Amino acid sequence: MAPPNDESRYAHRLYEQGLREVLSLGEVKESTCFTAAMVFAPAARHYIVVLKEGTVEVLADELSVERIPGSPHDAASARLTGLA
Repeated sequence: MAPPNDESRYAHRLYEQGLREVLSLGEVKESTCFTAAMVFAPAARHYIVVLKEGTVEVLADELSVERIPGSPHDAASARLTGLA
């Protein structure tokens, strides 16, 4: 996770290319950000996750998201202990 957070997201390099419309998770189409890595992972796609405290960019063949109710601490605890 890295900057920007939700208050300075307008400064992100992808903001004007559509990041402003992303509420939680999006895919960056025709991304050139990871061109060198694509040699090793040609099927990979560029995803971006926007969070209150930061932004996460992911290069992966696929991505799944699981929403666990409760506070972040409770959700992480439940996931780590196998309850979710």
